Amino acid sequence: ATYITGTCEMGTRESELLWKKLCAHCHPISLILQPRGDGNGCICDAEYEELLVSKTTLEKGGKSIDILTIDSLKSSCFTKSYFRSSTVGSGSVLYTGDLNIEHPISRDLDNLCSLKLRYFTPREILRLHG
Repeated sequence: ATYITGTCEMGTRESELLWKKLCAHCHPISLILQPRGDGNGCICDAEYEELLVSKTTLEKGGKSIDILTIDSLKSSCFTKSYFRSSTVGSGSVLYTGDLNIEHPISRDLDNLCSLKLRYFTPREILRLHG
């Protein structure tokens, strides 16, 4: 990819490297996440299942969805349509799998389903906004 005035093609390795440079002073997403469990402030198993992005949603918008990891330093803007029928342009989702993923992320449906993507909780979104 070619950089033009500090930009590069979205979704590429170069894009990820540029964002890391721009967000060097930012804290990782991991600091705003609620732990899973039964304690106060935790995400219980039933709530966690509701947060998972459905296969239907991935079929409709998986090619454009913004996927974050716990190490991410930025997210998309969250809108009032977050959690609703479309995730495209309404906010980021979190990769909750066990393995590190490399950019660009393969956008075929089987791979997206294997990533165990989930929505952020309202509390996490509030924390993200400070």
